[in-house]
Amino acid sequence: MNKLFKIVAVLILCAFGGFSLSAFAADIFSKKEREIFDKTMSAARNNDPATYAVLLDHIEETEAIFRELFDTGDAAAARQRVLDLAGKYAMPTLARASDETTVALYAPVRTVIEVLKIHKPEGCKQYLYGQFNINFLDNPVLTAANKYFSDTILETYSSGKKNTQTGTLLTEDQLADIMVENLGISEEELEKLEDLSAISDADACRLAAKFYDHQRIPEVYRAAYLRTLVFAQ
Repeated sequence: MNKLFKIVAVLILCAFGGFSLSAFAADIFSKKEREIFDKTMSAARNNDPATYAVLLDHIEETEAIFRELFDTGDAAAARQRVLDLAGKYAMPTLARASDETTVALYAPVRTVIEVLKIHKPEGCKQYLYGQFNINFLDNPVLTAANKYFSDTILETYSSGKKNTQTGTLLTEDQLADIMVENLGISEEELEKLEDLSAISDADACRLAAKFYDHQRIPEVYRAAYLRTLVFAQ
């Protein structure tokens, strides 16, 4: 079940800033390429701190992604490699975060969903399936909501880096029980999620809000539910 509902912490980089990271960059870029690299990393630092932290923690792999992008011009492949990097490093780290910092994610997640519902409802479907092609920077309200999410998830990521063991997880049966019994998600709604074409944007926003209505989840399970749903590999 949880495989369907991954929320990827690392989002697409699509803006430029002015902070220089030349000291970190290996000698694999031309002067122009290094300027683009530095500016793109600056954009992540300013607009999506969680992205920045993961990329900086794994700078050699980040540089390799940009090297391939400059060589091929394939932006879609580069974005996918960033998402793959998140799956490889960020998700296990987030799964080790404290219960407190994990539970703190519910509020910004719900904020993003509410903003998407109003400003970009097609994004709710992507949010449910972890298929991120959402440009948060084309709307200031979306940008602010995503920054709130990224700032909070950075705290979760930082917590996970301090721990060596994955936090408490739920079994598939426990997860299903919470979805059905506590969150009121029907079997019919769960079946709809197996086929993207079977669910409207409006239904996707409504269901996304349901999945993260943490007030209806027993407090003792809130961290484990989110950790299992989002970060468990």
